[in-house]
Amino acid sequence: MSIFRNLFKSKLDNKPLENKKIRSIDNFICPYCGKNLDEKPTRNKKCQNCGNTIIVRRGELLTHEQAIIKDWKTRLEKFGFTENEFNKHREALTKQFGHTPSINDTIWRFLNSQIVKTRDKTIYYEMAHLVSMEGKDPKPYLGEASKQTLLECKNLRSKKIGVRNCTDAYVRPECRKLENQVFTIREALEKMPIPSLCQNKDGCRCWYFPVYDE
Repeated sequence: MSIFRNLFKSKLDNKPLENKKIRSIDNFICPYCGKNLDEKPTRNKKCQNCGNTIIVRRGELLTHEQAIIKDWKTRLEKFGFTENEFNKHREALTKQFGHTPSINDTIWRFLNSQIVKTRDKTIYYEMAHLVSMEGKDPKPYLGEASKQTLLECKNLRSKKIGVRNCTDAYVRPECRKLENQVFTIREALEKMPIPSLCQNKDGCRCWYFPVYDE
């Protein structure tokens, strides 16, 4: 018996090397339907199984929703936004609404929670960005951010403030007129010169700076 075993082993050992190779096959999964793809996409591509467009980000295959959430994560990480935070707020809204809320509704709930928690006026700029994405007027949220800035200047015992803008090709005439204008804090709170009527994508981009008497 051992003679036949040794003979069989010697025949295997003498086979060409390429016949012994084990081919490695990587399975690439569609993030929508979970089925195997013919090959890994290197750019956005429709799944041959379900027809949904797969978003490719740094080699990672994502659904359209997953890609949007990741974009928001990058934008809001300075406020402590994570995927876990997103899921927590979405779950809370699902219980409240009785159905799965949109991404924007979930992001809005997160931003509101941060306003209450931190009183960080820069969150109003993110709110303005979100509503402008939905075709709504961002001015109320930009106005609230400006108001908070004026109150901060007042606490710094600055009696006057100046206005600056981005001075790029996207600045509208309404904002150019405000460049380097000076107001008292009281005037600014009454007139609220910024945000102006500028209709940039995210609304007016002017800001205040404190002016101290020499």
